[in-house]
Amino acid sequence: MELFEGADFADQCVEVCEDVPFLQGRGLTKNCINSLKVYGDGAWVLYEEPNFRGRMYIVERGDYSSHVEWQAQNPNIQSIRRVVNYF
Repeated sequence: MELFEGADFADQCVEVCEDVPFLQGRGLTKNCINSLKVYGDGAWVLYEEPNFRGRMYIVERGDYSSHVEWQAQNPNIQSIRRVVNYF
């Protein structure tokens, strides 16, 4: 998965392949993800707070050019977790 701080896949980007309890620890300067690209099979859960807490959003393979495409009210995403055994 690629995470972008800006909408339309702009600004700083970080690639992740595993659970991340605190995204700012991975080099992102902001606490928001405005767009993302999900590769491969399965799904990911995005959390508004660190350590997999707060409101959650599920994303599957595809390109999401804005946080509204995954039904979020704001782009505040601070942790992510891969869904295991997703069918």
